[in-house]
Amino acid sequence: MLAKRALLTAIAVVLAACSAEAPSSDDALSEEAQSAPAGESGLDVLEARFASSPARVAGQIDLRGKRIALVVNQTAVTVRGKHAIDVFRDAGLDVVKIFAPEHGARGEAEAGVPVTSGRDRSGVPLVSLYGSKKKPSREDLADVDLVFFDIQDVGARFYTFVSTLGLVMEAAAEQGKTMFVLDRPNLTGSRVDGPVLDPRTLAARAEDRAKGPGFVGMYPVPIEHGMTVGELATYVKGEGLVAAASSLTLHVVRSVGYARGTTLAQQRLYYAPSFGRPAPGETTPLRPSPNLRSENAILLYPGTCLLEGTSLSEGRGTDAPFEVVGAPWITGDLGVLAATVKAHACPSATDCPIGGRDVVSVTPAEVVPSSNKYAGLKVRGLALRVTDPKAFRAVPLGVAILTAVNRLYRKDLQWAQGGVPDGGAWLRALWGSDGLRLAVERPEADLARATTDLMTSLGPARERFLATRTRYLFPEYSR
Repeated sequence: MLAKRALLTAIAVVLAACSAEAPSSDDALSEEAQSAPAGESGLDVLEARFASSPARVAGQIDLRGKRIALVVNQTAVTVRGKHAIDVFRDAGLDVVKIFAPEHGARGEAEAGVPVTSGRDRSGVPLVSLYGSKKKPSREDLADVDLVFFDIQDVGARFYTFVSTLGLVMEAAAEQGKTMFVLDRPNLTGSRVDGPVLDPRTLAARAEDRAKGPGFVGMYPVPIEHGMTVGELATYVKGEGLVAAASSLTLHVVRSVGYARGTTLAQQRLYYAPSFGRPAPGETTPLRPSPNLRSENAILLYPGTCLLEGTSLSEGRGTDAPFEVVGAPWITGDLGVLAATVKAHACPSATDCPIGGRDVVSVTPAEVVPSSNKYAGLKVRGLALRVTDPKAFRAVPLGVAILTAVNRLYRKDLQWAQGGVPDGGAWLRALWGSDGLRLAVERPEADLARATTDLMTSLGPARERFLATRTRYLFPEYSR
């Protein structure tokens, strides 16, 4: 089976372009996943190429004798669970440096906790890109020829790894280094949803974009951009969204067997180690991020992450981050809260921005977080479970939760970051403008259609983005 897969991959690599210059925690696989075709990530493509030939070529560049830096985390693994660091070193290549993003090169640090520089367990020098700096310095790249980026994205603009991608691209461009992106699928599919980040918001924080609010939104793209990380990299370069972009030599090693729009369940067969199946030697499942612990959490994340900008808990510190929401000050009937959320998500049987009346289950829940907001306190709220992943839309669900809570608990809901009132600054960073705060603050009589009106208003900017994005989509993913 493995030999057959390697052979198929090697054949497909010849056909697939490599250069980017052209435009639930349940481990049981569903029948849908079992019937999905075999697929390979960009890292698998390189591993198969190295195994089938003594040549060490990527993007028509001989990697032998080149000093290589890797930007990786725990998701940089093959379908058999082998980490990129080992793939490169076992191929006899000279890995001289590892750059570590948020959560670290092995995914062992919690959200927001600075990552320490030092040495990786492999012995390779490790440089933190989530601490005192978030962009490689001239000194960091002085002894590097090629930079390889391999991190699983979840398709959300505020996922910090895509900001790291842009800053590494910028540094490589400025220092004349060639960069490779090893592509992986977009875990939330091809959906494009939510507001396009307002360029005025970007300009207002241009000087501070590599830290604080700027790091959860660096590009004028929607919350859900619907591209793979490789496609996003070509978009960032092509649209000149980082300094010196036009001078960057960028290659993408594309996935093989990936079809745009496949469900997350199908992608488990492609990239099983990232979805609850431990790699050899691992005692815990590999996750895209420590707080994205299930398929359900990944699907909800583009919507429930918005609650980080409020005094509501988004579930961090519980066993189900982004799957449970609430607060100690929610003291009323939780059944009424659930019904109010569904009413705001679907004002009528025919008007339902979240994708349909039965695409997500909203039920009462009580949890006690062990850390983060309201640690040690009983949080009363809702448990969320997506029942129709193809139809579900996370962003309008997040809007519906906020408008419903504001309708029932207006004097308690605050705009805050980490529990500290901030006048809506963090929500603005996540949403991309003040539009969401203003919609939620509408008079109570106007709140019934707040979700529908807000999502409708985003249409023109979304259509402009879609038209531009077309130039950067890889055609083999659209079969």
